[in-house]
Amino acid sequence: MKDTTEEQLDRLTLAGWVLIAVHCAVFAVLGPIVLFEFCPAVLEVGGRTTRYAMTATVLILGGASFFSCKWVLEKLGVTILRPRPPCSRRCQGSR
Repeated sequence: MKDTTEEQLDRLTLAGWVLIAVHCAVFAVLGPIVLFEFCPAVLEVGGRTTRYAMTATVLILGGASFFSCKWVLEKLGVTILRPRPPCSRRCQGSR
C-alpha cells in the first residue's frame, strides 16, 4: 500500500527536512546561474519561456541531486524517512 503525501511528511526525520531545505535553497540560486551560463539566450527571451526553462532546470538538476544525496545518506545509515508503522486495525478492517 502506498503512502499518501501527508503520511510521508509525517514520517520525515530532521535529516530529511534539512536535505529538502538545503536543496531548495541551493537550486533556487544555482538554477538561474546554470541557465545563464549554458543558455543565455533563454534568459534574454524572458516571459513564459524563461519561467519554463528555469523550472525544468531546477527540477532536473535538483531532483537528480536530491535523490542521489538521499541515497548516499541512507547508505551511510542516516534515516530520511522513518519506517512505515505496522498495519493498524483500520487497515485490517478494510480487507
